[in-house]
Amino acid sequence: MKKLLWLIPFFGLIVFVGCVGNEPPSTPNPPSGPSSACVGDTVGFSAYAYEYDDEDVAFTFDWGDGHSSPWSNYVSLPWRVSMSHVYSRKGTFEVRVKAKDIEDNETDWSSPSSIDIPNSRPIISTPSGPTSGVIGESYWFSTSATDPDGDSVVLRFDYGNSHKSIGRKVASGESWSALYGYRISGTFNVTARAIDVHDASSGWSDGHSIEISE
Repeated sequence: MKKLLWLIPFFGLIVFVGCVGNEPPSTPNPPSGPSSACVGDTVGFSAYAYEYDDEDVAFTFDWGDGHSSPWSNYVSLPWRVSMSHVYSRKGTFEVRVKAKDIEDNETDWSSPSSIDIPNSRPIISTPSGPTSGVIGESYWFSTSATDPDGDSVVLRFDYGNSHKSIGRKVASGESWSALYGYRISGTFNVTARAIDVHDASSGWSDGHSIEISE
């Protein structure tokens, strides 16, 4: 906030008392966040700055890929925010942050933190197979995954009953089928997952439902 400047005569001298203007916040430290992620992941970074006048502070991030965040809401002590970003291409990016107080006094950009985006996650399809069956019979389930980088993938099924298949390595886009039989009745949700050669996982797919009767 603005402060008054007083001129006080003192033994023939003019003494200045008080100060004018206010100081911007301290330049934030490098943002805190992950050092690596995959294309399409949501990655979060946090930042902190000290405000000498105890005013509220807002932050903006430069994500290093030609995009920056809008200014955050103003926050009070302890002057910390977290924001997230999704990288749409591979590369190594330098993330910076700066702060401003309620009078729009901005800091310099912080020193950078680097994040490496070396890979894209495979995209898994929903398994296909029968929708009904009986105890003791075995059934085929099929799935495939496409890797945006053309890498081979390991496919695996979860049969919805705490049992999982062994993994099978296939080329990107190649389908794989596995045979399985249920020993109890019920409705089960069969899902699949793909992991590429860089250990990037698709996550478990949407489910395919099968009802098993006695």
